[in-house]
Amino acid sequence: MAALKRLTDRVPFDAAGFVSAMAWAALAFASLRTQPVPALFLVAVMLIAWTALAVAWRRARGMGEARLSGRIWTWAIVFRLVGLLAEPVLEDDHYRFLWDGYRFAETGNPYGVAPAEFFGDESIPPEQQRVLGSVNHPHLATIYGPAAQWGFRLAHAISPASILSWKLLLTLADLTTIALLARIAAPANVLLYAWCPLSIQETAFNGHPEALGVLAMVAAVRWSFAGKGTLSGAAIALAAGVKITGGLLAPLLWWRSGWKAVSGTIIAVLALWGPFWIRGSLTELPALSAMSGEWEFNSSVFGLLSWTAGREWAQWVCLAGLAAIALHQARAMRGKVQWPRGDHVYGGFFLLAPVVNPWYMLWVLPFAAIRPRAWTIAALVLVSVSYLHGLNWGGGALAPYEHPAWLRPLEYGGVAIAAWLGRGSFKEVAG
Repeated sequence: MAALKRLTDRVPFDAAGFVSAMAWAALAFASLRTQPVPALFLVAVMLIAWTALAVAWRRARGMGEARLSGRIWTWAIVFRLVGLLAEPVLEDDHYRFLWDGYRFAETGNPYGVAPAEFFGDESIPPEQQRVLGSVNHPHLATIYGPAAQWGFRLAHAISPASILSWKLLLTLADLTTIALLARIAAPANVLLYAWCPLSIQETAFNGHPEALGVLAMVAAVRWSFAGKGTLSGAAIALAAGVKITGGLLAPLLWWRSGWKAVSGTIIAVLALWGPFWIRGSLTELPALSAMSGEWEFNSSVFGLLSWTAGREWAQWVCLAGLAAIALHQARAMRGKVQWPRGDHVYGGFFLLAPVVNPWYMLWVLPFAAIRPRAWTIAALVLVSVSYLHGLNWGGGALAPYEHPAWLRPLEYGGVAIAAWLGRGSFKEVAG
């Protein structure tokens, strides 16, 4: 009977992996044949992959750890290999990554000069001219931190103007994060990260740099609990060096690990940003300032406050709210031997942020794996509907980046309902 039970768990598990792989293959094929890929097709693929993950999750609890771990890894690698062979789907941010890598290699400083200033420059190589012509928001300099820039430069050194080398680096980082989580959490929890459709689509397919920052962030938390405060502080600075949002956990780690973590952060900040500051560059800060002061996309609380009371007032209220969340979590973490509630920190941040792109939610993912909750899973599932905006959907009835009136109530309302009802659909089985 035990052998039959194992078989009845393994077959549906592998069937779920196969169905998910076929869905990803269909998306990859569509990306190579049709650009842009229809937004509803992407949403359908994500729904299939999430359903397959739900089936695998239910079956994982009845499987032995050794067999389960092997199957998790096998399918996780298959999904990502499919994504590596695909073209980015409904995203063009990768052209900025390729351009930054080229400028960094050429001048040693990718900051301060907007791509638009190179329009018409015949000294730019032809392959980089094609990249330059596709960079979005070319009037703005880059918003990516120095750690991401070193990644762009390495990818450029491997293969200039090619997204494949960059996506390969990200995939290696993503797989390393899975390996780290496998030393912390039970295999069934690791499954949530390893098969997460949002991670596969935004990393292996679209090449967003969050995977590098998430790896550094997970390492920072691990080192904090291992008593390696200096390394922990340096790693969280490295996470912030990919995207500034990667540093949101820094106060929690400083509070827990003390001056060693603070000193590690200071040393890493000087090493990462210092060479550019010496050259008089303000790095990514001017572009980030422009973005935060002007852009709004897929927001919730910020959007409502901005609409009712004005953008400036909404910014101050949301900053105060974020500070309160960080302070509360830092005090709750002091002296405890449990992982920080990064899901609360990042969940609060994304409720208050003016821009919430789907790939931003990858910062929540490792905490959702360590401590699964219905609301975090719902947020990871529903955020992809934000691709249904005026550039991708609506037949011209919507302005660029404008969502239909029903979309945000569906997205954030779904998360709220999951938070209200989810009292045990996902159990914490972290080790």
